[in-house]
Amino acid sequence: MTATNPLNAPLVLSDLAIKTSPADALTITAVDDIELEPYESRIISIPVVASKTATVTISSVSFSFHRFFPCEQSLEQRGKRLHATKAQRITPTYGKDNSLVVEIGQPRPILCIEWETLPDEVYAGEQVQAKLRIRNAGKVAVDNVQLATSDQVITILDSEFSPG
Repeated sequence: MTATNPLNAPLVLSDLAIKTSPADALTITAVDDIELEPYESRIISIPVVASKTATVTISSVSFSFHRFFPCEQSLEQRGKRLHATKAQRITPTYGKDNSLVVEIGQPRPILCIEWETLPDEVYAGEQVQAKLRIRNAGKVAVDNVQLATSDQVITILDSEFSPG
């Protein structure tokens, strides 16, 4: 989110909160007070953690202006202009805005794959030995790992497990 101070004086934003639908799908971490210098623009990051699988719509943000004046700003916008029917072409009609709709899926493994000792070039008929290191940085176990190669490549896999 971008916060801009259009005033010629410093300004403080506090009690920053995001309104979502459904409200219980995200756990939102509180953000410290944000102090903006005159005419300053700053990107504000608000950490969120998904608590369940859902389709979440972020609808508005609320904050306290100078720690005492409560404000709420809607984040909803018009969708794309519709032109499918004659009525939509005559009277401007807009579709639903999906820019702030987030689909939260099931947790999955996060694989970090790194080639070690692989030369930059391999010529026709040349044999090389390389090491492929696969690490799961996610919190979900990996059930099956497959390696796909082209029909011109012969791959011999030798598993050498070294934790760490």
